[in-house]
Amino acid sequence: MEKSKENLKRLFMLVLLVLPFIFGTIGYSKLGNTALDSMYAALSLYFMNLAADGKNIFVEIARWTGPIVLASGVAILVQNIFKRLRNSLLCFCKDSTAIYSDNELGIVLSENTRHGFLAGETVCKRAKEHILIFEKDTDNLNFYEQNQMFFKNRKVYVKLEEMDSFLMNKITINFFNISEIIARQYWKRNHLAGYFKSGTREVKIAIIGFGQLGQNLLKFGLMNNIYYKEQKIEYHIWGDVYLYEKMHMKMDLMNEDRIIYHKEQLAEDLELLMGMNRIILTQEGDLKCLEILLHLCKNQEIHLYNPGGDFAENVYAYDDLHAFGCINDILTDEMIKTDKLYRLAKELNYRYDCLYNNGGKEVLRKQEHMDAIWEKLDGFTKGSNISSADYHEIRILLMAQHPECPLEDMKEELSRNEHIRWCRFHYLNYWSYGIPENGKNKDMNNKIHKCLVPYEQLPKEEQEKDYEAVKVLLEIMSV
Repeated sequence: MEKSKENLKRLFMLVLLVLPFIFGTIGYSKLGNTALDSMYAALSLYFMNLAADGKNIFVEIARWTGPIVLASGVAILVQNIFKRLRNSLLCFCKDSTAIYSDNELGIVLSENTRHGFLAGETVCKRAKEHILIFEKDTDNLNFYEQNQMFFKNRKVYVKLEEMDSFLMNKITINFFNISEIIARQYWKRNHLAGYFKSGTREVKIAIIGFGQLGQNLLKFGLMNNIYYKEQKIEYHIWGDVYLYEKMHMKMDLMNEDRIIYHKEQLAEDLELLMGMNRIILTQEGDLKCLEILLHLCKNQEIHLYNPGGDFAENVYAYDDLHAFGCINDILTDEMIKTDKLYRLAKELNYRYDCLYNNGGKEVLRKQEHMDAIWEKLDGFTKGSNISSADYHEIRILLMAQHPECPLEDMKEELSRNEHIRWCRFHYLNYWSYGIPENGKNKDMNNKIHKCLVPYEQLPKEEQEKDYEAVKVLLEIMSV
């Protein structure tokens, strides 16, 4: 779509450039000049020069528009030259980032990236990092495939919105999903720790709209909102829930949390909504639903997905109205590249490798080894390490709320929380409990794992593994 718009824009500019020449040629021909003389005279009008005597309406139009069009063309040419020069200079920066795009997201990202620039659809070989953010997933993957030899051993970030990166082959690129980034950041900035300060352990969350963003808000909520053994968080879902519910029928949340799917129309459940602690509207521009809630709600938090900014907070007189998902906050270096999160996940994987494959000893050339074993992982295992690293912020927050408790006193609770997160990650990715025929803990092909049981039912050595993840992440974060 964006490419066709760009082509139309170029065609329009070309027509504007040629029109004075056409009008001038017609005008001078009507004055009795030969075809060649008329064309030469028409060209001269671009430079404010009347090369032939006489005027008519056609010549007048060409005489005034010719210099304007020429000046505009020169300005555009100078602008393009300046852009190329700027991009070339940016490539000398160690974090220079070429952004390949056919839509507005690429423009926003280039403006928010410190040393980033739009490279269109032509590979910039001098840039140190590369982001593929075409509108369609298939266009991103095709562009990568066409330039695979060049991208090899380079930092490449590829947008995937509809396709599951966990199903991808072992390739040395990083995938990002914008709705996942929005959902991850939402729970970081709007965590539930405040509800638990007063001693309550029950929280009710309504998610209205269950498209991709709604599903990701539920997914990251389940993996991050894990605080206490006795907590009871209810996630009430309104929207197109049928397929999602069927695909996750076997999911065990491993505590008193619940997911409640509502198949009725929202209008039939307005009284139920009034009992929620927080209501999340995931559909952009759903102002009708928002205004109904503003009329009915008294004490509920209302969170509105609004990629354009926070205008709703400034317009509506409701103290607990919050906008989230501003595209300018999401399309940044930090959010797209998530280098800090990836480094933590890679370090965690490296520590596990040392612990279970090298007798607990560090290896020589740590960074090289860490990168090598990371690239050997499949998408699911990478995702598992990333999920563990991502949850660590909540763990730190939980520990900060109880500074009087030494780590050893919190060992069991932290281990249990980590096990719940680990189980939920597996269930969300269609794993289930089962005992593999090969006698091992898991069967990757059949997606079954014998440790997908409540924490109390785990053997002691498996409980220690959960605590090992906690200790490793605490050690890494303290370095």
